[in-house]
Amino acid sequence: MIDRLSEIADVYEHDWSRVSKYTLNTSLLMKYRKFNDALIESEEGINFSRKKDFGIWAFQLYSLKARIHIMLGDINEAENLLDSAKKILAEITVVPYYLSHFLLTQFIMNLYRLKISIKSGDKTEIAINRKRSIKTGKKAVKNSRKEANDRTETYKLMGIFYWLINNQKRALNWWSKSVKEGEHLRAHLELSRTYMEIGKRLLEPNSKYKSMNGIKAEEYLVKARNMFEEMNLQWDLEKLEMVKIESNISLD
Repeated sequence: MIDRLSEIADVYEHDWSRVSKYTLNTSLLMKYRKFNDALIESEEGINFSRKKDFGIWAFQLYSLKARIHIMLGDINEAENLLDSAKKILAEITVVPYYLSHFLLTQFIMNLYRLKISIKSGDKTEIAINRKRSIKTGKKAVKNSRKEANDRTETYKLMGIFYWLINNQKRALNWWSKSVKEGEHLRAHLELSRTYMEIGKRLLEPNSKYKSMNGIKAEEYLVKARNMFEEMNLQWDLEKLEMVKIESNISLD
């Protein structure tokens, strides 16, 4: 689809196709964790969108670029990019499809802050970030009911939220929903990461559960590994290797 959009943009000098290509390709590169290429693509797309006054596309690209910076640990830059997206949002009306990237990035940002505050043990910050996380999480879930593209990942993130606040039963319920949606939508990339999240969490020392829906932690990790290999997700395979080392397990 990206190649076809590029062709149409070049042959017909069609701006809509070009900016669509920038947005889709940024999302694809981000999902495959090719961060440097994704940052280049998003920056080119933002510049093009601003030049052509395509506010809705700039809004999406700022949101995607912010999420990439969160994954890279550059929270200050991510906050700046989200602020740019918010300024555009205040001036336009968006349907659920276009809103999805922004809401998910906000949720991921607040989960990141929550993790940091839990590690630091700052009760005030934990309370603030917990409230922000559930607020943005609920917005993302509500939007995903109308727009399926990020539903599997959104449900997985809600599971992470409840796990972080030590409500493991609700976490497992959300991960079950994520698996169900991922299988139904055939969202294999997102589903594979949900499998990994479940397996990793069940192996944690503080886990009250050793299995979910009758499937053990190691089995979820095997499912994840097989899908990572099938889709050639090297970044995820490296993360899985770290989980194996930390948990002292073998999946052979």
